[in-house]
Amino acid sequence: MNQVTTTHENLPSTYTHTAWGTEGVDTKDVLIPRLLLQQAMSKGVSSGTTSVGQVISSTSGLVVGSKEKPCKIVPISTYKTLIRREKAASETKFNFVSQVPVTVKNANFPWEGVENGVAVRNEYVLNFYVFLDTELDSEDGLPHLLSFSRTNYKAGKKLITHFKKSQMLGVPPASKTFFLVSGLETNDLGTYAVYDIQEAGATTKENICKLYDWYKVLKTSEVKVDVVEEETQEASQEEAPF
Repeated sequence: MNQVTTTHENLPSTYTHTAWGTEGVDTKDVLIPRLLLQQAMSKGVSSGTTSVGQVISSTSGLVVGSKEKPCKIVPISTYKTLIRREKAASETKFNFVSQVPVTVKNANFPWEGVENGVAVRNEYVLNFYVFLDTELDSEDGLPHLLSFSRTNYKAGKKLITHFKKSQMLGVPPASKTFFLVSGLETNDLGTYAVYDIQEAGATTKENICKLYDWYKVLKTSEVKVDVVEEETQEASQEEAPF
């Protein structure tokens, strides 16, 4: 382990010992929080602690963004998954079954179908590891997982487009910062919160270097992502896919 000179107030200014006591830490056990967009049926909204359209961190429950004050995020990396939901003839709603990585074999499944008399729904999800702009200078900052599916899939495509442009330019996607905007949309099924993505400027060189360290951790380790109830992550399951 490398020796690091620290400036923590509770340690001597010349402290140069290693971070003893951390030898047994396995990166695979690091818990990555999710960014969750609050809907009418979200637990926080039901209990009165959050409002529709606010964005919270799943592990702390803290509000990090809202319709009035969007949070800023820096994208680190991305991956795509497929959620499978099923509804038996005797059931009134689709139930979560599984979420798996997208491969060549499952990349083009239809939105809905019927298998052995069971209604099936296939939901593609664009997932991004991002860093909140407000936590970039914090020693306790962690990346968050931000997911886009169904109606919000359109906003996710904006970030994917940024990733493709970055690839063509030979720069990391973390070179730019974005506003994670939330708003309200109404259709025949009701009113619900939706995401949008807007460019917010360049990321500093210092922060790009810091995010590269996290990129290496996320790329080489099977980190754990906070598990939340699938039902509360998005609006009604009856929405169109995108």
